[in-house]
Amino acid sequence: MSKSRWAVVVVAACVALAVCGCKEGEKANNFTHILSTFRGEPLISSQGDPSNPVSAMRTFSLVSTGSPDDPLAEKQMLWLLRSHLEGYGYQCVEEPTSADFVVTVATSNEYRQLYIPPSSVTVPWYVPSETVRASGQWYGSGSATGWSSAGGSASAWGSASGTSSSTVTLPGYWTTRTFEHPGSAVGSYYPVVAVGIYDRRRLDAGVSPRDALIWRSSCVGISTSPQFSLTGQYILWLALGNNLPLCAAEASGRFSSPGKAGVALMAMTPDGQAMYPVVRGVAKDSPAQRAGIQTWDIIAAINGNGTKNRDMKETAALLGGNPGDIRTLTIWRLTEEKVVKVTLASAASINGK
Repeated sequence: MSKSRWAVVVVAACVALAVCGCKEGEKANNFTHILSTFRGEPLISSQGDPSNPVSAMRTFSLVSTGSPDDPLAEKQMLWLLRSHLEGYGYQCVEEPTSADFVVTVATSNEYRQLYIPPSSVTVPWYVPSETVRASGQWYGSGSATGWSSAGGSASAWGSASGTSSSTVTLPGYWTTRTFEHPGSAVGSYYPVVAVGIYDRRRLDAGVSPRDALIWRSSCVGISTSPQFSLTGQYILWLALGNNLPLCAAEASGRFSSPGKAGVALMAMTPDGQAMYPVVRGVAKDSPAQRAGIQTWDIIAAINGNGTKNRDMKETAALLGGNPGDIRTLTIWRLTEEKVVKVTLASAASINGK
């Protein structure tokens, strides 16, 4: 992330950790679980018109594409997209006719299943040599009678028993062995987000949407989760990421606050319902890093003011201030809740490092 991006929101340092009381069910941060549902890295494609850069514009308006599959998912994506754009310094206006550019987002979460039929494979198999020891027991009895020339006779009877053993070595030999694999079905979800930015003046002049397109980005992933409300927000974040340029008019301090904190924020939902500001990055060697703030931390409250479902402009106003001002942040990290006291620093003291 460029240094100018760290001028957004920044938090500096005097830390006190304490446990605070909140609703137990609300503070679960399962972003790690969301990320673990993805198979491999999602694919991203982004393009912009160098002759008409988005960064030279200021205001935007969101336009619904009327997603037939999941209208609620589209509304969520539009809300998140607005928060992201405002985080990049652009200003949202309600009427498309008064905006510099209009933005659309298309989403899908198709499930595809692949059936793997039964199969077998036969491989060479070596049976090693083996030494076999055999043992047994024997038993015998008998009698004998004899006569003499003098006319006498004699007889006798006897028995005997014992054991015997022998060792035999069987040589090794090659044969084959067959392994059977039963049939199975493997399925995955493919969350897709595509964002398009159009020059409103060109559209008003009658230019086709294709020719009015000045920036676009799309991202697709492979996930085991059917909850697009969770996976789609991560795909949207990747689609924008560092690909969308900052608004040039506010790039040096796009929230108009001289006191910064050293963290970049994004709006996300840990449960598919409520939205919170989430730390997407911490500047190296910044006061925020020294304060122990980490990526994927949820900022649940600032100075006692809840951040649930607030847009990023309101959150930034709560977080911002003058250098030296103290902000008390309630942080959710996995199942932990921490209270962190931070002191705002100047943008120059952070960006100059």
